[in-house]
Amino acid sequence: MMMNQKVSDFLKDIINAGYNVPADQLKKVIIDRFQDLITFDMAVWVSGHAENLTVHNTYLYNLPDNLMDSWENIKYEDRVLAAVLEEPGVTVKACELYTPQERQESPAYKDHSKFFGIEAVLSTGLIDPKTGLLDAISLYRRERENIYTDDDRRTKQFLFPFMIQIWHQNQIHYLKSVSGGDYGQASAICDKAGWIRNADGEFIGLLKKQWPGWTAPALPHEMATWLTAGSGAPLRTGELIVTSKMLDDLHLLQARPRGPLILLSAREEEIAEAFASGLSYKRIAEKLFVSPSTVRRHLENIYKKLGVSNKVELFQLINQG
Repeated sequence: MMMNQKVSDFLKDIINAGYNVPADQLKKVIIDRFQDLITFDMAVWVSGHAENLTVHNTYLYNLPDNLMDSWENIKYEDRVLAAVLEEPGVTVKACELYTPQERQESPAYKDHSKFFGIEAVLSTGLIDPKTGLLDAISLYRRERENIYTDDDRRTKQFLFPFMIQIWHQNQIHYLKSVSGGDYGQASAICDKAGWIRNADGEFIGLLKKQWPGWTAPALPHEMATWLTAGSGAPLRTGELIVTSKMLDDLHLLQARPRGPLILLSAREEEIAEAFASGLSYKRIAEKLFVSPSTVRRHLENIYKKLGVSNKVELFQLINQG
């Protein structure tokens, strides 16, 4: 597909929206803007997991809320969905997967699409091979004769990965901005059940290194137990340190290697990070319910173990780890 001015403007607009629109509004902004490229009457954008086709986030455009309840009953009968899962990233048209008679007789049409006035369908999905996380967007038209063109398909297939990537980055960026997260750390978003909803590649890599054989999307058992406990303290395990910040029903998880800090005890590591962040002896003592002299003794041991001589060196060592 040739890059034309309309497509170029669309990309510029949604990239800008990705940085400025709150996560709960971005899907609507992108779908609304997409109408300038391809006409459609209805649309659905779902995010979830390919295993058992679990959905955890849905945006419905001109469709009622009960659409997803209906979809649960026919999702394993739908050839469009099967084709999307078989070839992630490839945009498919319903009219090419059924003969007219087959579609009229299929459960997916009789028990679902016909009820909601869905006739022409243009659908694309992507599955993250590292996590199994799935995103799919389907565009619908009410008139059976008003089929999507090959140019419509090429346009959607070209732009779809950009739309998904902008959505993913927006989620993490938004949670970091409102929760004070560190932009330099590997990040992921998970729900209260301990299922990863979104993650960057570095985060997945760190978890796989710590727990060989682990597969997403459910967090490793040790992490899930720590998250459920809700102590607020970082998880320090092996060579990894993980923090959690909660916003609404989501957790922003951030992970990094412990590096040289693995030489310290849990209490020493806690004091080292607090001191390097700018807290005074007195403030650290108050926070940990110990005396300032105890904090000072811990810091002397920390300096010896890590081979540093001042707060600047300590800060640099912690942040390079």
